[in-house]
Amino acid sequence: MKKVLLGVLIMMTTLTGWSEETTRPPKLSSPEDGASMVSPFPRFYWEKLPGTLDYRAPIAYDIEIARDKGFEQVVDRDQVNLARYVADEPFEVGDYCWRVRSVSPDGAPGEWGDALALKIKPCDETIRVDLNGSGEALPALRKAFAKAAELSQAGRSVRITVPKGEYSLTPDTPEETECLMLQDASNIILDFGGSYFGVKRWGADFTRLNNCRDVAAMNATVDWDEEIPFTQMIVTGRDLEAARLTLRTEPGFPEYDSPHFARSGGLAIIMDPDVPGRMKGGAPIHVWLQGGHPKKEGDRLWGVWVKEKENTKYFEIGDRVIDFARTRGGQSLCDSIHSQRITYYGITSYSTGGGGHYMSIYDDELAVLHCSELIKEGRWLGGNADGVHAKGHPIGPWVEGLTVNGIADDAIAFYTRPAKIHEAHVDGNPRIFLFYNDFFNLEAGDPVVFFNPRRGVFFAEATVVESVPEGDYQRVTFDRDLPKPEKIGPDPKETDQVWNRGKSCGDFMIRRCRITNVRRFGVVFRALRGVVEDNYIEGTSSSAVASFNEPYWPNGPMSSGILIQNN
Repeated sequence: MKKVLLGVLIMMTTLTGWSEETTRPPKLSSPEDGASMVSPFPRFYWEKLPGTLDYRAPIAYDIEIARDKGFEQVVDRDQVNLARYVADEPFEVGDYCWRVRSVSPDGAPGEWGDALALKIKPCDETIRVDLNGSGEALPALRKAFAKAAELSQAGRSVRITVPKGEYSLTPDTPEETECLMLQDASNIILDFGGSYFGVKRWGADFTRLNNCRDVAAMNATVDWDEEIPFTQMIVTGRDLEAARLTLRTEPGFPEYDSPHFARSGGLAIIMDPDVPGRMKGGAPIHVWLQGGHPKKEGDRLWGVWVKEKENTKYFEIGDRVIDFARTRGGQSLCDSIHSQRITYYGITSYSTGGGGHYMSIYDDELAVLHCSELIKEGRWLGGNADGVHAKGHPIGPWVEGLTVNGIADDAIAFYTRPAKIHEAHVDGNPRIFLFYNDFFNLEAGDPVVFFNPRRGVFFAEATVVESVPEGDYQRVTFDRDLPKPEKIGPDPKETDQVWNRGKSCGDFMIRRCRITNVRRFGVVFRALRGVVEDNYIEGTSSSAVASFNEPYWPNGPMSSGILIQNN
């Protein structure tokens, strides 16, 4: 939420397409006039005018939000190049008005359009978690979450509040994959009150949201401070011929015979000798250790084999090494799936449950605002995997004010996956196909393209008319006759692929983030339309900002309409 107007372009050409059509006020669409909601993070949408994200000369939009109809009490003023907006600070309960105008590529504003009214209302119910500032918090929090879900399903909005303190979260068994869970819930605010939560079991999410709507999780600090999801070691010996290292574990970090490391480990990186979180210059992006079982050779001393012998040469005596305990299921800081308008605000983390941080699969309108992924004092790394990881969103995430330092994968990654064809021209009908269930994300109305990854060509496009389960598969009817693919089957790397252009995480925003010392990319996307602006990125082991056609991985062959400025 800014009180100044920003939006200087790195590069500008002639003002192609700037006309009366682009100077008129855009029509506002959502929230509708007089709308009310409990979420303090409304999503604003308006008409997309010609020239939006035009690479030759993109137009911008000014948005103002005020407490009065005359816009004398403006609480937020910003400028964006998308026809949407998410304020990066929460709105207080009360009445608001909002309006939008277009701005030409040379900075000349158009006229303000009509304003719409909006009300942020208090939740129907408040649940104050029965805690006193310290101790084990999981039973009380789970009780509050269960009550909130029950009230939500009865049509009530709920605010959960936690007394500020330092708490432990200890799942009952190692098999539990989440601490706090909401299922089929909506209109819930989770205010953790600025508390610290120390999760005691590796392999469990802090929060998981399944099929939820309009949930905001706010104000928490989280660490996995007992079963740390990585270990820190110093190289004390090296045998090039045997591809064998001797590693000394740093005090306070897991040994290879720790229960959670016995179920994972092996993916290692060599660290910079002076800068926590940064990889050693010239080292591989990762090295697989434990080609044979680690052998204990003394107090905190381990003999470890390098899986690819040629990589042994990158390890030198005295090098710092991190070995990860990554989970098979990807347990993270915060997971969500099939959810809409989830907001994470003011959450700080020092590690993760074994996977990424904000993992968002087949969601819509995610926002990650002023969160921090940091390195705790005495450690050389923060979390194990991606900072914000989004797959298959109709409307891509809005990420603003995120701080990332020293994580072991991409800081921000947006993508989709292709549907895999089991049978083409079912019953001889060139419009009907059967698809495998995994990676499947096709619904009626979705625009798709058919892609041959072996030859690198799109060979058909269509719109989904109907999508229904049929046995172990999904039966899809398209709006036109389609050619038979050259090759079909369960392996998307080798067979023809069907990409959903409507769920590419498009119209995303990544702005005002600080990304330092991460393994792999700062920002990587494969999406239709988006903005990457005003970010600071330093010390990544791969490109700062990247996009790929990745049929082999596969993460998406379609990026276009992307504006990258002022980074």
